[in-house]
Amino acid sequence: MADYIGLYFASDETEVSAQGVYTNALSIEVRADLNEESDPVELFAEAVEGFLVYDTEIFLNGDNADKWRIAETAEGLEAAEWGASLNIGLVENGILNGYFICRGFG
Repeated sequence: MADYIGLYFASDETEVSAQGVYTNALSIEVRADLNEESDPVELFAEAVEGFLVYDTEIFLNGDNADKWRIAETAEGLEAAEWGASLNIGLVENGILNGYFICRGFG
């Protein structure tokens, strides 16, 4: 699916991870000894030109997947389960599908 969708930081529209490079695409530093949570980071998904991607779901994976939570709004982030996936539906070119991602040690 990475051939059809790009993930970008909403703050400056830079790509989170170039195609084929998926190691530590997004990292946030927090102090585990203080049970810190990061500030939310807003990202958006965009389909490459000429494509529509239906029923798009974002999965968290890896050893620390349960240390992340994602939601479509900042308010929803507080209620989101740690490590749960998020369905953002249809992803188009030129239409920003935003969501927040946060990491914490609880």
